[in-house]
Amino acid sequence: MMTKFEGRASQMRESQWLAAEDLEGLGEVEVTIKQVNLHQNVQVEGQPKRDRVYTLEFDGRHKEMWINATNRKVLKMMYGDDVNAWSGKTITFYAQDGIRVGKTTKAGIRVKFVKQEG
Repeated sequence: MMTKFEGRASQMRESQWLAAEDLEGLGEVEVTIKQVNLHQNVQVEGQPKRDRVYTLEFDGRHKEMWINATNRKVLKMMYGDDVNAWSGKTITFYAQDGIRVGKTTKAGIRVKFVKQEG
């Protein structure tokens, strides 16, 4: 059976991980953190196997976002060191070009720093 697909090209990317490509043309995206997850022995196409990957899971979203060093530091500045306290908090993220990953430069996801009241 065939049906006409009328979505965005990034929706064709079948991965459980959120990528900058998924955010193209969307600008800033606001989400609510459901929880922080630890995945072990993760194999991602074209990359070496990782013993551990920490991710953010969001309410109402099916893709999880890897927590890289830069975003981890922003989250810690916003909501503190206890990751359990991040659940239920709102964050805004966006795609940014020119991020160094090892020896390459590519687009990536950045969490927008928002100073918390109080």
